[in-house]
Amino acid sequence: MRMVKQTTDLAEELARSLTAALQSHQRVVWLVPGGSNIPISIAAMQQIDDSLSQKLVIMQTDERYVPLDSPDCNWRQLQEGGFATKQATIYPILVDTASRDEVAVRYSEIVKREFAAADYILGQFGVGADGHIAGIKPESPASASDTLVVGYQAEDFERVTLTFPALHQLSEAVTFAYGEEKRPVLEKLANDSIPLEQFPAGIVQTILTSTIYNDCITSEKGLAI
Repeated sequence: MRMVKQTTDLAEELARSLTAALQSHQRVVWLVPGGSNIPISIAAMQQIDDSLSQKLVIMQTDERYVPLDSPDCNWRQLQEGGFATKQATIYPILVDTASRDEVAVRYSEIVKREFAAADYILGQFGVGADGHIAGIKPESPASASDTLVVGYQAEDFERVTLTFPALHQLSEAVTFAYGEEKRPVLEKLANDSIPLEQFPAGIVQTILTSTIYNDCITSEKGLAI
């Protein structure tokens, strides 16, 4: 796991990782998050060659279970921000008015199928000041689930998220963590091994190729056991 102190060209770094994967593999899954990562995802996708985008499958790490037209919907924010998916295959989590649990089951089936078909799976992440990653909050039902996808009521939103069994299948993780409030999380990632149920962001320590771009710390750590 590398921690890189870098505040510019973040979309270029992500696009470089995606392009390398697409040039070397026939089918690449890109897991996109929401929140502060949205502008990075949009700018990175603009740099992906149209012909390479045919080999790309775009999925979400997590989604808030809200109406499709809600401003809190991550996929809607991506679309409204100009996320041009080109010739990629896309699988947003919310596509209709199905119940939260129905959405989770359906998306789990898609994840199982697409992960099995993929040659390379790249996960893009942000991390919360509380140590959450994707929609996995510490000590939440998502942190203890043995399914690929789970829906649950968090303290802020109902959420549908990939879980640790899904994220353990990643080939590469690219994480962006910025702001002084993220320093304690970054220090834990650089120095500690904490049970994932308590510190979900620690999942990026377990992924063989893992880079964390941030504005606080430069470090390199061996793969967590």
